[in-house]
Amino acid sequence: MDNRENVKIRRVEANVMGTIIEYDEYYMINPETKEEVFDRNLEIENDTRLYDIYKKKMNLSASSENKNIDESKR
Repeated sequence: MDNRENVKIRRVEANVMGTIIEYDEYYMINPETKEEVFDRNLEIENDTRLYDIYKKKMNLSASSENKNIDESKR
């Protein structure tokens, strides 16, 4: 059911280790029932985005930056 036209965005706040992070969370709507449904891939994307924002705020390297560093060493 990974149909991107059924993906919506909402602004949310999350508490990461005592730090409040505001970010865009993506979620899936079932087109027939109009109810929110769990989508594992979206949850992974949301978690990655959330923790990358947290890491940047704490002056740590983000997951995507680490991946680029690893690839440049090859």
